[in-house]
Order: sequence, then C-alpha cells, then structure tokens
Amino acid sequence: MKSIGVTLGVAACLMLAVVGTSWGDPDLAGAIELDSSPLALAPVLLLSLDGIQFQLTNEQGQFIFDTLESGPFVLSSLFFVSGNTFLDGSLFRDGMPLPTALVLLLQGGGPKISFIWWNGTYSFSGLSDGLTTLLVFGLAFD
Repeated sequence: MKSIGVTLGVAACLMLAVVGTSWGDPDLAGAIELDSSPLALAPVLLLSLDGIQFQLTNEQGQFIFDTLESGPFVLSSLFFVSGNTFLDGSLFRDGMPLPTALVLLLQGGGPKISFIWWNGTYSFSGLSDGLTTLLVFGLAFD
C-alpha cells in the first residue's frame, strides 16, 4: 500500500484542475469544470504535511478533503481535454477562499499561470486538446 502512495505522490507532481465551493465544514473543498460542465471521476491528489490523500471527483465534479494541517500543500489532477476552450475553478479551506495560491496549468502548448483571487476563483482560457495537468500550490493557515 505504501508503494502505491509513493507512486501517486510522484504522479501528483505532474497533475490538477480545480473549481469549487464550500460544503459543510471540510478542510479543503473544490470542483473541476471545463467549459462550465463538471468533470466527473477526475483523479485529485492532495500532498500536505498530513501525507498523500487521493479521491475521484463525484458526478458534479466536486471533491472534499476533511484533513489538511496548516502548512504548504499541493493539490493536483490529471485529465484529458478535447474541444474545450476554458477552465474555471475555485478552492476553499474551512469555507474560506485561498487567495494568492499559485495555479499552474500544463499542456502541450506550454504552461499557463494564474492565482486564486480574493473570491476563491481562478480561470484559464485557450486550452489545447490533450493531456492536461493542473497544480495548485498553497499555504494553509489555522
């Protein structure tokens, strides 16, 4: 089981697309959308001081992680883009946006960079077809 976690952790450094809102009182919540449509069953990895956590988005493209210690984290996902033009996202911790977190989108056409804004959102346009990795680098505070 540990080797699976290590393999997923290495893969996480190459993956993510997040869009979200807050549900109840999870430590970290979001969702994944392409062209305003939920991306269901996308792999989402969270690397933090708690270790590595993994899950798939639900049918609404949502994910929830109930444990996130204060400190640095990387949220990651890998998915295929075909015929999509934009990605919108958001990320919340304890129901609050995580402004200033760095969001990196990796595609064949080169990297794109954004930040999570004061309202918890970010977006990318002009996506190219192919394998897409989205990474969010942040710092969680209590």
